[in-house]
Amino acid sequence: ILDILNFINVGNERIYVLIGEYGSGKTTVLKHIMSKLSKAKLENIDKSKFRIPIFISLKDYNKVPDFKGLINLFLADSFYGKDLTIRTFNEFNAEGYFVIILDAYDEMLSKVTKADRRRCFIEISEIVKGNTKIILTGRPSYFNDFEEFNECMGIVAQRTNNFIDKNSNQIHKVSCLQLMDEDVAEELISKLSKGNTKVVFDILLKNPDLLDLARSPVLATMIADAAPEISQLEGSDISA
Repeated sequence: ILDILNFINVGNERIYVLIGEYGSGKTTVLKHIMSKLSKAKLENIDKSKFRIPIFISLKDYNKVPDFKGLINLFLADSFYGKDLTIRTFNEFNAEGYFVIILDAYDEMLSKVTKADRRRCFIEISEIVKGNTKIILTGRPSYFNDFEEFNECMGIVAQRTNNFIDKNSNQIHKVSCLQLMDEDVAEELISKLSKGNTKVVFDILLKNPDLLDLARSPVLATMIADAAPEISQLEGSDISA
């Protein structure tokens, strides 16, 4: 979270890409970021250097013909009919008034080809201008390989190079959320569970497939919720 805040406040990059598998904590990180930025803006409402966080779910891309339509959908839903046109939105964005959080690039289309992925990133690049700050999240498995990911980000860089601050020697920054190690998973399950977590974790340690599931925060939470039932299955065969 501190790394993302530094990107927003002092970094020269325009796009922060947060990659993580299902349940790795991307949405939780975004909620913390939204909370911190919203609080800071409300406490400094008249100071333009405090940006307004804007959250847009990219899965809504399926409801509109293109990315411009997605922005229009956001404006219609979030500003309650107030006269904020997409042109005004783009001007404010270029001036640096917003932090635009685009969640789940891997959910933009239900079925995609390599050409579709390129098109989606070309459309995203259209809002990367001036003092834009964008946080983009998704799963690494969306791309065939890391080379394709770099190619898509290269397209964004090429298309936006004429619009960004010339002091920026890199347009994007990439971070990857890692799954928890065994100690952190055990600590999380212990904090969340009302059951006998020692027995539960002994069961996990004996079953590598279950232990691998527990390294994901969202699945560790499910295991914690089911701890009373799981603790009664000691000695039984438990599938993932």
